[in-house]
Amino acid sequence: MIRINLLAAERPQAGGKKASAAPGAMQAYIIVGGLAALGLLISGAAWFWMGSQIAEVDSEIGKAKTRQAQLQETKKQVEELEKKRNSAKIKLGLIEDLRSSQKSAVRLLDEVSQALPDLLWLTQAEQSGPTVRFSGQANTLNAVAQFMDQLQRRGDGCDPKVPAARNKCWFPEVTLVTSTAQKNAVSFQLTASFQNPEVAARAAKKAAEDKANEKAAAGKSAAKK
Repeated sequence: MIRINLLAAERPQAGGKKASAAPGAMQAYIIVGGLAALGLLISGAAWFWMGSQIAEVDSEIGKAKTRQAQLQETKKQVEELEKKRNSAKIKLGLIEDLRSSQKSAVRLLDEVSQALPDLLWLTQAEQSGPTVRFSGQANTLNAVAQFMDQLQRRGDGCDPKVPAARNKCWFPEVTLVTSTAQKNAVSFQLTASFQNPEVAARAAKKAAEDKANEKAAAGKSAAKK
C-alpha cells in the first residue's frame, strides 16, 4: 500500500526564504504614507498662508500708526493756529476798544449837547470810568426830567427798556441824585452810565460766543461719558 503525506507540501522547508508580505498590507502602507504626505503638504500651505495674512495685518497696522502720527501732527498744527488766531483776535479787540475809547470822550460831549433841552444848563460834568456825574440848573423840574429822558435815549436804535436795544444806547441808565428848588431855578445832580455802542456790541457778541463754546464743550464731555 502506498501512503502520500499531503501536509508536507505546505510546511516551509528548513533554511528556505521567508514568505513575502501579503499584498493588502503593502497597499495599506502606501495609503497611510500618502495621507501623511498630503497632511504635511496641507499644513505647510496653511502655514505659509497664515504667515502672509499676519504680514499683511502687520503692514496695515504700520500704515494706520503712520496715519495716526500724521493726524496727531496735523491736530497740533491746527491747535497752534487756533491759539494764534484767538490771540490776534484779542489784540485786535483791545486795539478797537482803545480807538473807540479815544473817540468816546468827544462823542460824550456831542451826545450830551444834543440831549440838552431849553431852559437847562450844566455847571459841571465829571467822568469816572463808565459813570458820568452831571451838575446843573434848570428853570423847572420838567426840564430836568426831559434832559434825563433825552440823554437816556441817545443812540441809533436805542431803547433802554428793551434788553436787545439797550446796548445801542450811549447812556443806558440815568439816575437823579438830588434836586433843589431855589426861587426861579432848580439845582440838580444826576449820574449816567456811559458806554460806546460799538464796544458794547463786541462785548455782547463775545459773551454769546463764549457761552456757545462752553455749551459745545459740555456736550462733547457728556458724549464721552
